[in-house]
Amino acid sequence: MSPVLSSIKYDKYYTYFYFRPPNKKVRFYDKIFKNSELRNICDFPKCELRNCPKTLDKIVYIIGSDLESKSDAGTTDIEEMLDAGNTDQVNVVIITGGANKEGWETPKAYLIENGQKLNLDFTPVSNEMSSPENVTAFINYALDAYPGDKVSMVFWNHGSDIRGYGNDELSKKHLSLPQIKAAIGATNFIQSNKKFELLGFDACLMSNIETQSTLREFAHWFVGSEEQEPGHGWDYKPIISAMNSQGSALSGDNLGRIIVDGFFAQAADQHTTALTLSVTDLTRISDLENSLNNLFSAAIAGNAVQKIHKARSKTEEYSKALTDPEYSEDMVDLGDLMKKVKETAPELGFLANDVLSQLGEVVVYSRNDNARPKATGISIYMPHQVLVNKDVLDEVLNDNYSPIDFNPDIKSFILDYYIPTAIADLNPPNGQLDPDFVFFKKNGTHNTKRGGELISAIRVNNDDDLEQIQVMLIRESESTQNEYLMLGSTFPDTVSFNEDGSATYGYHWDNEWLSINGHPAYISDIFPYEITDDSGNVKQYTRIQIPAVKNLETSSEEFLIVSFSFDENFNYVLESIIPEPESDELGGMIVPKSRVALKPGDKVQLLYESFNEDTDEEFFVVNDDDIIEIVNGNSDLKLEYAYLEDGRYQLAFLLEDHSQNDTLIYDNSVYVVTTTTGAKDVKINPDFEVYPNPAQNAFSLDYNGFDGKPFILNMYDMNGRSVLTKTLNEKVSNIQVDHASGVYLLEINSNGKKTYDKIIINK
Repeated sequence: MSPVLSSIKYDKYYTYFYFRPPNKKVRFYDKIFKNSELRNICDFPKCELRNCPKTLDKIVYIIGSDLESKSDAGTTDIEEMLDAGNTDQVNVVIITGGANKEGWETPKAYLIENGQKLNLDFTPVSNEMSSPENVTAFINYALDAYPGDKVSMVFWNHGSDIRGYGNDELSKKHLSLPQIKAAIGATNFIQSNKKFELLGFDACLMSNIETQSTLREFAHWFVGSEEQEPGHGWDYKPIISAMNSQGSALSGDNLGRIIVDGFFAQAADQHTTALTLSVTDLTRISDLENSLNNLFSAAIAGNAVQKIHKARSKTEEYSKALTDPEYSEDMVDLGDLMKKVKETAPELGFLANDVLSQLGEVVVYSRNDNARPKATGISIYMPHQVLVNKDVLDEVLNDNYSPIDFNPDIKSFILDYYIPTAIADLNPPNGQLDPDFVFFKKNGTHNTKRGGELISAIRVNNDDDLEQIQVMLIRESESTQNEYLMLGSTFPDTVSFNEDGSATYGYHWDNEWLSINGHPAYISDIFPYEITDDSGNVKQYTRIQIPAVKNLETSSEEFLIVSFSFDENFNYVLESIIPEPESDELGGMIVPKSRVALKPGDKVQLLYESFNEDTDEEFFVVNDDDIIEIVNGNSDLKLEYAYLEDGRYQLAFLLEDHSQNDTLIYDNSVYVVTTTTGAKDVKINPDFEVYPNPAQNAFSLDYNGFDGKPFILNMYDMNGRSVLTKTLNEKVSNIQVDHASGVYLLEINSNGKKTYDKIIINK
């Protein structure tokens, strides 16, 4: 006969039971019972006795790093845990460390109990939070001291997808995926054939199939983000409140939904965007892998690997670096990839649909905002940006991708077929200028987004292999010969498909460029996408990303990525301002987990890529005169089309194929913008040559368009004042000058036609 529960005494660490066997004298048993043993003794279906052991555990591994030392992000989340108050039904055990800040230099464990943070006597294996042995030891300690029916484990810090998690600011190390797997697998909890109810990463980029496959045997449910998380991360108050109020009735998938909804609610309060977060069923990951492997195998058999790469190039991508594209994370949304495969390889459509079906079974709950419209819950590593740099590619593959314990068939596809196929394509796309191109609508008007009259155009013989074609704006340096400033890229305005199968892309010169607060923006990345609203209407959008720097050469200097999106009517939204990823001590990149909030007094300058033809150098520069002073905050940054500053500009077309081969084709025309002309159609005739340039006391003018009739040469300074007028009657004329050093505009007026050039006088 079962003993009858007599009385319970509860203390900080253990529960002791005093019970009386039937028909026997009272007897004391000093055995310490765990929760599971209590259930064998207590016959109540729902224990209503006061001070019964707690049913849920939440363990949070917080590597503070720069998130804590710079912005107190760890402290803020701990305060959210304390704000939850009552924890009668949940043990919340946390460990902190890994930050260059007082109190965070060494690992310290705490119990969050009823709004208080209590010190625990955990002794770490070492002072490195990046130590796998510390992870194992802490989980063992927490679950030995605070056992529970259902245990949730959360890793808090920076995330780096296939490269792992957790940048310890002191050790300069992080935990790789194999290390995380070994650390969790070595715990007593896992060794006793138990599973976490939920495993989560409050970190960037960790909701990928590689991470979930690696850790699938350790938990039932998984929560993570495909994209970079904002600095506030998850909101822990509703998480702990729900765990305490619902107790063992709270399943991991429902807890995951609470995490996701709380994250988005907090993001709405703090006005952060570019969000994804999902809940996945780790028990179904194998089925998803099998479906994905079937598709990849069919692509190999059907010689369609290149079509997979083409689909990847069009897929929504996460954490793309602007100034160093080869250091992009190269993570793309798996669901969006399959949708693009159906477009590029219709013969694989059935298998792609099967992957989508399995993905729908794995992802039980997912949310994203309009800044990441294609997110379906799980990403996958598909190298693309890194293909431009073989050394970096080899490093990523050898150090990060190959060692992870991921489906060997999928890894084989990536390593043995996908990458070699992309690298083997060495033929860049080709095209040629189409100077006679005129694009008209049926009603006879120009088909253009803007009002420009001059058209620069290029004819592409085979645009099927094009990933994208962009128009590049280039400005000549006024002080250094053969040095140029890249003002970024935009899409062509028009396209016409020709009878011979070629396509002609045109851009209308109108003397304007996308700018921030009137300063031309170096558009480092441009991405078209569409959103279907609740009524089924499809709207086209464009996302652009612009590099900038805040408070240059001060203690608060920070390099930024500014993201805008706009619709067809140029209704724009500032999506986010995030820090540019930084290189770590190991040659990788630290993906920032933050959003930047500009403050009154901040000074923002836009970055521009510059190159020198003589030295073959490439570098980034700022314009010292173009400073945006912040008065209110992020809302001070206004995107607009604005007139370009005075200078000489050229257009070029960048053709990029799906294997990252590219071709840059320059338009020979030079467009001059000056306060003198103020015209939108000032275009330098390439037949008009001036040499030497820079000149000292004289220069020669060679007018190849000379028709034997006299023409007039006018020379203006940059304030628009006329400094020289001559009538010339020869193809080549020698001009004596006695002017101060500076840049001057030359104007040839021949039969009422004006053409322009600039000359630098250097005494």
